[in-house]
Amino acid sequence: MSSERSGDVKPGESCDIKVKVIQQKGVCAFGHKVGDEWTVGWCTPPGLCNAAFVALYPFIRALQFGAAYEYPFQSGKAHQCCPDPYNQIIFELSKVKRDFNVKGPLWEADKTSMTKEAVDAMWEHRKKLMKATNTLREHH
Repeated sequence: MSSERSGDVKPGESCDIKVKVIQQKGVCAFGHKVGDEWTVGWCTPPGLCNAAFVALYPFIRALQFGAAYEYPFQSGKAHQCCPDPYNQIIFELSKVKRDFNVKGPLWEADKTSMTKEAVDAMWEHRKKLMKATNTLREHH
């Protein structure tokens, strides 16, 4: 991860999530070990165990959409564990600035990448949808 991506992410700012193995008990069947890390953005990162990803996914999405966990120690990070109870892996989830120039499988068809403007437009559309949804809920 480049140093320009690390640092504070402003509230409401679109972000990626850094997933890092910080503790291990036993032997991970997938081979994860302390220090391994991935960045989750638009796609599932290669090399991260499916079972761990499924367990982490709700927390990843919450952080990407503005959640601010206050545990541990009001760090803004979340600690979650692998679902294997006998060979436990503890992951730390933290926000990192989104890389708007990533090119990957989603964009290979037209060889383009999403621009910051396109992402901002998606966020504005999402805010309008949420506002409309909340208005409907208030009236029912």
